[in-house]
Amino acid sequence: MCFPWALRFQQKKLAEMAGVAGLSEVRVESPSLEPFAREGGAPDEVLEFFKGSGEDRQFLIARKSH
Repeated sequence: MCFPWALRFQQKKLAEMAGVAGLSEVRVESPSLEPFAREGGAPDEVLEFFKGSGEDRQFLIARKSH
């Protein structure tokens, strides 16, 4: 379980690291992966694992501008 303030802190740190690395247009997302798991053929008994906002999975999306 992740507390909301801890999640925001983790997201901020991820974004800061990307900025230090010279990346811009930075965002951190925690999407539900359930639709992708279902599309990929994951068995019904494991789909619950992929549902929700994904507090314990975060994606750093960043791009270096020219």
